[in-house]
Amino acid sequence: MVIKDVGFALDAGIFGANQDAAEVSAFFSNLGVLNEDNTLPALVDILVARSGETIVVFDTGQGIANGGALVSSLASVGINPEDVSTVVISHWHPDHTNGLSNEGVLTFPNTTVMFPQAEFEFMESAPEPTAGAMAKLQPALDADMVQFYGDGDAMGDVTAIATPGHTP
Repeated sequence: MVIKDVGFALDAGIFGANQDAAEVSAFFSNLGVLNEDNTLPALVDILVARSGETIVVFDTGQGIANGGALVSSLASVGINPEDVSTVVISHWHPDHTNGLSNEGVLTFPNTTVMFPQAEFEFMESAPEPTAGAMAKLQPALDADMVQFYGDGDAMGDVTAIATPGHTP
């Protein structure tokens, strides 16, 4: 199932890195998705898979402190944070990692956090802006709840497929 975390607007100017800003805006305008203030609507939705008693959450959204509704959306379908068996993180960006913890407290206290090895290595060597993601992951690292994965690794019924480009 797919559940809602949060919605927000992104400045259209962040897209089309090597393109003229007016051309990027025109592109999105022609698609009918550009807001009047030159922003694009963005939704953060979370994939949740159930297999018997196993509950897997793919990414953790923006987190409560940033308006994320993952925990309440899970509750609306009868899933408590303690019930989540595995959290699979796709990459380090905040809209995927902010819900891992809040002020140092794990959101999903009984889970294994699957984190991409290449992303972690990048985060260890990069200064800002990965510090926020590392802070969200740190409580799971401290509790020895993190397992790293790479391309082709099986995680239960799911197999990782590397799709680099957006991040490592």
